[in-house]
Amino acid sequence: MPTERQSESARINGAKSHGPKSAEGKKKSSRNALRHGCTAGHTILLACEDRGDFNRMRKGYDAMYKPVTMEEGNLVDEMFAAAWRLRRATTIETALIDLEVINEEPKVKEKFDTFDGGILLASAFRSLADESRSLALILRYEARLRRIHKQYYDMLLQVRQGRQSEPAPPEPLPPPAPTPDCTPQSDAPEVCAPPTPAAPPPAIPLSPKPESRCSHETKGLQNEPAAQRLRRRFRSRKERKIFNAASLAAARC
Repeated sequence: MPTERQSESARINGAKSHGPKSAEGKKKSSRNALRHGCTAGHTILLACEDRGDFNRMRKGYDAMYKPVTMEEGNLVDEMFAAAWRLRRATTIETALIDLEVINEEPKVKEKFDTFDGGILLASAFRSLADESRSLALILRYEARLRRIHKQYYDMLLQVRQGRQSEPAPPEPLPPPAPTPDCTPQSDAPEVCAPPTPAAPPPAIPLSPKPESRCSHETKGLQNEPAAQRLRRRFRSRKERKIFNAASLAAARC
């Protein structure tokens, strides 16, 4: 544990620091450890690169692959980051050869009276291959970024194939059809009509039609003796009903 004297000394030495104080200075100092940006995980667009080209390329990747889910969107983002860094590595490779051509041009002029662009380019390439590791390093970065882009592209295809092979959700069952006696309305509650009562069975006539009784049967009953009429009263219940019905019919006639 530091003593009080050591803590006081650390505070005094910290106050003598001449590090960046402004926001712009701190932003610049945060990039001091950045060498080339080809393998930086948190940096995609560098300060020397064109943001307009960056945005156009990003929109082109979205329009080409059209991610649907969040997982597909992340894979497309990784593919775009690899493609943008691959473009940066290609630019660095071209710039390296251009710079070496400029450096080798005076040497070639001293050795040869006449020369063409092929000789100058070959001299620059030999100088880079023999004296510098820059060209070999940038070529290795390009191969690595191409593998990364292909890897995320294959993963995107697998995700889409798996999503397309998933069974579709079952369709909802259709609502039951309303019955004729119970028709739902739009805003009012459902009101069901009472069931129609069944029609009673037709009554079986117990006696002939009144028209037939008006002719000869009624005349026979009127001429019937009193004793026979009295005995008819004491017969079965069915016969008494028939007798009463005939009597009423005769009275109507």
